[in-house]
Amino acid sequence: MEETPYYKTETGNLADELQGDLQKKQAFLTKFEEAIMAGDDRQIFEMIDARRYNMTVHDAAGADNNRVLAALVDDLRPKISHHVAKNLITYLSEKFPFFFYEETEVGVFHLFFGDWWDRREFGVLDPFSVTFIFNMAAFELLKKSVELSKTDETVHATERAEIERLLTGMRETVAGQPDRDKERADLEKKKAELENKKGLFKRNGDELAEMQVKLEALDATDKKAADLPMLIAKNEEQLLSLEKEESVLAYEQHAIEETFGDFETFAAKAESLYADYVKSLAGVEEKAKPAPKKSKGK
Repeated sequence: MEETPYYKTETGNLADELQGDLQKKQAFLTKFEEAIMAGDDRQIFEMIDARRYNMTVHDAAGADNNRVLAALVDDLRPKISHHVAKNLITYLSEKFPFFFYEETEVGVFHLFFGDWWDRREFGVLDPFSVTFIFNMAAFELLKKSVELSKTDETVHATERAEIERLLTGMRETVAGQPDRDKERADLEKKKAELENKKGLFKRNGDELAEMQVKLEALDATDKKAADLPMLIAKNEEQLLSLEKEESVLAYEQHAIEETFGDFETFAAKAESLYADYVKSLAGVEEKAKPAPKKSKGK
């Protein structure tokens, strides 16, 4: 009987290749550790994503991808984010002075617009990728508010006008209680007089029916009016909320225009945050390098 081997392969011994791969990973981790200890954020960002960094800083379209090596620190992302956040937020405090940050857990930074009352949560800052992740509902509302302001309009103008119209009607109904009371007293008096007359004519019967309809209408209005104070308070609260939000949007627009001139520039600079920041780090590093010494022969 012919024997069949349990193992066949055309691949030779990979020990040397495996050793080389391990040495590359060890070298990467050693270099990354050195960058962390030295506070070299530029080096950290380059090692996290070499292709993105080199395409951004050096305009190297064919930059190599170091994803295999960078994956070695993926599980450390929250701690790395926390580590690089300090210098990034110092930079942002100058470039986006109206943004404030709250680290709710390691490496997670919630983004707030302004330090005024009723400020809005505007999204999150991801220090690891150097990215603003805006709350799109908040961003789009601000964008709409800025656009409407060009024609002196506000985002809630139509809704506020409708609430104010409803409030006017409800307040008039409540304020009309004394008049309804007087009208009811007059109707009940006339009704009693007609009912006390002997030998009622058909005309008196018609008048009594008409008075009864009016009294029932007054009762219905009074019943409705009894619930109006609560509805008025609810609508006033909603109106105040809309007015506050428009005030906050106005603060935000003013802060943006004071820093960037217009909303479009703000949006563009927020989008280019990674490029602007890592280039600034690379620029600082270049300035820190000593100038090359001139040859004595020259």
